[in-house]
Amino acid sequence: MWARMPETRVVSGEGVSAGPAPMTLAEALRDRAFVANLPGLFAHGWANFGVRTALVPLFIGAVISPNAWVAGTALALFAVGNALALPFASRYADRVGRKPMVVWGLAAGGVFTAMLGLTSAALAAWAVCLLAGIGVGMFNPASQAVIADVVGRERSAGKVVATTQMVADVGSIVGPLAAGAIADAVGYGWAFGVTGGILLVGALAWTGTPDTIARTRARD
Repeated sequence: MWARMPETRVVSGEGVSAGPAPMTLAEALRDRAFVANLPGLFAHGWANFGVRTALVPLFIGAVISPNAWVAGTALALFAVGNALALPFASRYADRVGRKPMVVWGLAAGGVFTAMLGLTSAALAAWAVCLLAGIGVGMFNPASQAVIADVVGRERSAGKVVATTQMVADVGSIVGPLAAGAIADAVGYGWAFGVTGGILLVGALAWTGTPDTIARTRARD
């Protein structure tokens, strides 16, 4: 694929417009919406990239059923919930606003992730995983749209976008380690409760922060 990509050149010279300067990370960090989005991205990495894949199968195997297909079904239903929510969440975020989907998605994910640690039957765990997946599907497109609103169409922002991914990556690394230690010390219920709480903190981080969709509409 790389070999087939067209060659790109930096065009410079008299009479050629260089365009707006790339957005710096320092500039993005002065943006209230960008900063409000970071805790949710960290929580998303912690809960959905980290704890979901590392701790959920262990919890189901230890508490609910030793059969691998039970844990596999839970993870599959999480993905199904995510897929079901994406089309609606994407349309809503574009038509109404980014903030409601970000906040509601993190809140739903937080509540149902915490509830997972209280389940003791396969059907209950499956239902909670499906609903938690819907929360993730609500959050994902809206949080990415926030970043696009902050940067705008006319500017590049490689460091800004990379930073948001790094924040989620840090969550996905720290989350399984911390939740696993909590599960060993005081049980799975506390591990999932703390994880759910972190998702709720991501939702609360948006308190008082205006929606960003107006920026893109103003540019249009």
